Amino acid sequence: MPNTASSQVDALTLSEVILNPTFEHIAVHVAITGDENRNSTLEIEYKPTGSSIYQMGALTMRAFPEMHVDGSDLDMNFHAGSAMYLMPNTKYDLRLTIDDPDGGSQVINTNATTRKFPTQEDSDDIIYVVPGTSGGDGSMANPYQGLQTAVSVATAGNIIEVADGT
Repeated sequence: MPNTASSQVDALTLSEVILNPTFEHIAVHVAITGDENRNSTLEIEYKPTGSSIYQMGALTMRAFPEMHVDGSDLDMNFHAGSAMYLMPNTKYDLRLTIDDPDGGSQVINTNATTRKFPTQEDSDDIIYVVPGTSGGDGSMANPYQGLQTAVSVATAGNIIEVADGT
């Protein structure tokens, strides 16, 4: 017979779900409290919105407060994983199943849209770059020579178009 008092103390409670979409994946971070015995799991499933078939996301990882990262306690309690190899600028439905044998299991249905790759139509501020070490003005006719030259003048919203080369 299960120890009810122990199960109540160890039961998982969901604190927060954070989704971070990039161009081709959606990172999932599920913060929790409880689950001191660390036996909960997270499963990520995803599908393009409108599709009927879910696919499995990557295996998830479990972090806990006493875990050491770079010599210090992490002091965080969460599960994390990703839906990967997605299409840019596409809305996806996600089904997150958190399971704790001690209690607190649940299914979270949510969605996120992957980011759109910027295009020339998205910005008037395109900086052109070719191999080199310095020079140029960043225009298509007279591109900057070298990435550092372009990065030194770039501001938020600029698109840096890099030519072939080393």
